[in-house]
Amino acid sequence: MPGAIVMSLNSLALAVAEHDPQRARDLLNESLHLSGKPGEEISSGLLTACLVAGRLRDWQLTLTLTARTMYVWRWYVTPLQAAPCFALCARAFAENRPEVAGVLQGAAYAIFRYASRMPQGASPSERAPADINDNFVLAALRETGHLVAAALGEQRARELRGEGAAMTMDEATSYALANIDRKLLAGPVIDQVRRTASCPTPD
Repeated sequence: MPGAIVMSLNSLALAVAEHDPQRARDLLNESLHLSGKPGEEISSGLLTACLVAGRLRDWQLTLTLTARTMYVWRWYVTPLQAAPCFALCARAFAENRPEVAGVLQGAAYAIFRYASRMPQGASPSERAPADINDNFVLAALRETGHLVAAALGEQRARELRGEGAAMTMDEATSYALANIDRKLLAGPVIDQVRRTASCPTPD
């Protein structure tokens, strides 16, 4: 039952995020109270929560939630669950660590391409979380590309994307987690939410 409640809260948060971001944030916080306790994480809830954080353009919180999501699901994730997570993680890194962002951007694009070739009869768990997420996730990937190229140059940006595209999902997950502060994996997620609320990340 908590899983269904968490998914409902996050789905509603995604629906209202553009025109009522404060309401979306309140719904997200409520879902994280239910899904983010250590040892009691709901992986699908964390994944949709990181989508909400990305929709709100709260990149520090997005980084926290993508880290938790990857840590929890890394051994049984499907491509169309992994790709948005890598995409938003890349955008969260883009302004401060463009080299990491460039690699993860390449991994995200490669996994999206792989997933697009999956059989049409794939089970619901293997499909994208929701169509509402498509535009802003891909927009975040494009933003990442612009930021990385501006910081490092077009040639280096292409090289980094190539490195990421050559990785398996497990390699990309290991790479992302190796570059994320381990403190983001400690304690209840809601504690991290409170910390990021006191230090908002600029757009």
